[in-house]
Amino acid sequence: MGIQEEVKLPAKETAEAWAKETYEVLTNLWDAGLSDAANKKGWLWGDFWKGGNTLDSVINYYSVLKIKREYKYIEDSYNYLFSKLPYGTGHWRDDYGWWGNAFVNAFHYIDSDEAASGLQDNCKTAAKQCWEWLHKSANENKTYTSTCNRSLFGEGYAAWNGGDAEAYDKENGQCRKNPGGTYQYNCVPNSVTNLGFWALSNGIQEFLDSDAKYLDSMRDTFDWMYTYQKSSPSLLLNKDELIFETPNPWAHRDAHFNPDDPRGWCVDPQRAWTADQGVFLYCALKTLKKEANQNSARAKELTYLIKTILWSLVMKGVISNNYVLHEYPTDPAKMQDNNASNFNDNYCTGPGVLMRYLGYSYPMIFGFDPNFPIQTKKLIVTTAARAWQCRDSKGIIRCWHEADIEKTKYWRFYKLASPARELWDFAFQTAALDLFVAQLRLY
Repeated sequence: MGIQEEVKLPAKETAEAWAKETYEVLTNLWDAGLSDAANKKGWLWGDFWKGGNTLDSVINYYSVLKIKREYKYIEDSYNYLFSKLPYGTGHWRDDYGWWGNAFVNAFHYIDSDEAASGLQDNCKTAAKQCWEWLHKSANENKTYTSTCNRSLFGEGYAAWNGGDAEAYDKENGQCRKNPGGTYQYNCVPNSVTNLGFWALSNGIQEFLDSDAKYLDSMRDTFDWMYTYQKSSPSLLLNKDELIFETPNPWAHRDAHFNPDDPRGWCVDPQRAWTADQGVFLYCALKTLKKEANQNSARAKELTYLIKTILWSLVMKGVISNNYVLHEYPTDPAKMQDNNASNFNDNYCTGPGVLMRYLGYSYPMIFGFDPNFPIQTKKLIVTTAARAWQCRDSKGIIRCWHEADIEKTKYWRFYKLASPARELWDFAFQTAALDLFVAQLRLY
């Protein structure tokens, strides 16, 4: 395929106006959620990780537009949500990837403002605490030994989203006859948890602490994921060469075993989440950059996967139609708010997270293939133009590939939304801000 024609950006003032309006609509929703969270109630309090994800998105917005000393949402998020952790040392450990990365970026954003040194210290402490919770789980898994047949359910340096290897492996001290069962979702080292951990290790190493353990953690996380790429068939990439939602789907086999799949182990045969693709690319690019020997086996493995996933995303267009991004079409026949589907109020954030990390990654993809920066830019710009056309009368942007949410697979879940549609709109609007900020990074 030849090099594609350069895509034209809109006027910068126009792109900034899109981001500003989206931010204002988002913060109106966020203010209401934080007000209730201050009293330990409401939709945001009940969905802890989204607070971290949105904080990260908004700091990204401030940073790109060079908006200084905007600390309200950092302070409120810390005071009303993070400092009152509802989950103790971690019920869902991916939460601490979202929050840890947000606090790393908050620390970097505050920079050398002496008047906010106390808040900056809180951000640093919180980010490191998030890392320790994830590292503890990954290290426990790495050192765990078993007399049972583990059957590729997660050996190595990987944090479990809930529970641990022994809880999955054994019941009442005995080997489980049928691993999975009640542990089919919470007790598994999945992609979102370990990609957030990988990004957090990088962020701390770059901005907070140069201790070698953080760089070691980055490399160990990648090596664990690549273990599944070397299996036959690959347990890391699906048929479209996207990262599986769980890089060891065997662990989920009792939840969604597909008897028609000749491989016999898959959950939904091609389960992938859009967000994971962006975080993986960013982390892989950062890890490759830090490899002392660019001819090492790890460097070659990183390069191979970076090229493979970029080709799938921006050249094959497996999650776009005419360069308008949409979700990977995973839609099992389940009721609303089921995490086996990309179409719920958690997974609908995926396109935004992908765009955020594509924006971060854009300067690093030059040199792999001359098509990659051109096509990545086209994906971001074309999607942004479509998204702006999808605003409703209140400025909410609920999806990008259709002007009317009723024409999408989201509708059957959204119309039944519980406890409130505010949570859906908050998630969608955060994704829209990520998209418009990614576009601003192209200037």
